[in-house]
Amino acid sequence: MIHAMIDLETLSTNPNAVILTIGGVKFDPYTSVIPSQGMYFKVDVDSQTAMGREVMQETMEWWTTQSKEIQEEAMGEKDRIPLTEMIK
Repeated sequence: MIHAMIDLETLSTNPNAVILTIGGVKFDPYTSVIPSQGMYFKVDVDSQTAMGREVMQETMEWWTTQSKEIQEEAMGEKDRIPLTEMIK
């Protein structure tokens, strides 16, 4: 049986959070087969805040406790796409 795992990194813990990154992969948890090629997108923050999506101060503060490499991957501007493109 094939399973799927999705991971979101966001700027809030609420359902309308700004999404920083989204990744996903399909896999079979009952075998040692390497998972199929997954998906990974870095989503444009400005397009989401313009739509009214939320940024929480507490979540922003949590991000400052992460390593510089993790912060750059999650919040850096490189390779971002609009939310509408990611959904397609």
